[in-house]
Amino acid sequence: MLVVDEAHHLGWSPESVSAEYALVEVLGRESPGLLLLTAHLSNSAWPVISPGCDCSIQIVFFDLGEFLGEAEGYRDVAGLAEKLQSGQSFKAGEAAVLARILGDGEVAVRAKLEQIGERAVRGELMNALLDQHGTGRVMFRNTRATIAGFPRRMTRLSPLDEDPENVELFEALAGEFAADTAATAAQNFEPDFSADPRIDWLIDLLREAWS
Repeated sequence: MLVVDEAHHLGWSPESVSAEYALVEVLGRESPGLLLLTAHLSNSAWPVISPGCDCSIQIVFFDLGEFLGEAEGYRDVAGLAEKLQSGQSFKAGEAAVLARILGDGEVAVRAKLEQIGERAVRGELMNALLDQHGTGRVMFRNTRATIAGFPRRMTRLSPLDEDPENVELFEALAGEFAADTAATAAQNFEPDFSADPRIDWLIDLLREAWS
């Protein structure tokens, strides 16, 4: 399986794609599985990630527009799930949307929502909603705070043997850091890894691990 972290950085538009995106697309077509990871679903991730998903799960989504439309609907589903979990009352329009998603009659769903204060009713509706939008469908999102069993993160610094007078390198690293920490700096940031010593370090590390 090919795993790509920070996938929202893969540049894509209907007119052109970045070299990074093109590389992932080629590798993804040769790999039995493709997993794209990002923590920025609500920002620029959808238009960037969707084509990658579209090429790797084309049996599910034959059209990019269809994927984008369904992905946008997940925000509405999340809002309904939050209301069910907390026992909040539903507005008329929200009840109609929930009934449409569940494929049940609106009258029947409204009757259940009138008993939303009961935990069993909330659980029944929540399970039905999750069955329609479970993690096995297309995408999922979780955090370390909600899933147990993650190992503790440990920082392992590896100093690079580089000339401290290499001004261009340190300016490039400073620009990259700014792009990672400030949205305004990220808008016009174009990474250049052609002379990046970290790439050589990573290659050596992988070769050592696989040897």
